[in-house]
Amino acid sequence: MLSGLLPMVLASLVLAPSPAFAEHGNRGSRVGYYDQAQVLEVVPVREIVRVSTPRQECWSEEVEHAPPYDDDGAYTVTGAILGGVIGHQFGGGSGRHVTTAAGSILGAVIGRDVGRRHGDDRTYTMVERRCRPVNDYHKAERIVGYRVTYDYQGRTYTTHMANHPGHYVRVRVSIDPVE
Repeated sequence: MLSGLLPMVLASLVLAPSPAFAEHGNRGSRVGYYDQAQVLEVVPVREIVRVSTPRQECWSEEVEHAPPYDDDGAYTVTGAILGGVIGHQFGGGSGRHVTTAAGSILGAVIGRDVGRRHGDDRTYTMVERRCRPVNDYHKAERIVGYRVTYDYQGRTYTTHMANHPGHYVRVRVSIDPVE
C-alpha cells in the first residue's frame, strides 16, 4: 500500500503551485513566478550630452595703490592750535570762549584734510595676478541604458534596462485564467 501512496504524494507536490512563487491578485486565481531567460544581445543606448568643465582664467594686471592714510595727528593738532588762536582774536567776554572753541574745531578739520591731501601724491603701481572661474563646454556621448534582447522558451523579447544584465535576465511569468 505504501508503494501506491508514494507516487500520488510526489505527483501532488510537483503539480501544486509553490507558495513561494504564487501570487494571488484581485482577479481570480492569478498565479505568477520568476524564471531566467538567456540574453541574446545587449546594445548600449547612447545619448549626446553637454558637459561643463570648470577652470580658472588668469591674467596679470597693473593696479595703482595708495598707502593707507597714516595720520600721526600732526596736521590735525597744528590746525586746531592755529584755529584756536585765530578764533580767540574774535568776540569778547564769554563769546571769546565760543569763538576759540569753534576756531579750534574748524582748524582741526582743515588740518586733517591738508594731511590727507599731502599723502595722495605717494601712489605706486604693482602688477597683480587676477583670476576668475569660467566653464568650458563640450559634447560627450554617455550610455543611458541598454536595449536587451533575450530568449524565453523559444520566443524572443526585447526590453530597455538601466543596467547591463549579464548572460541571463530575470523574468516574471504570470498566468491569468481566460474567462
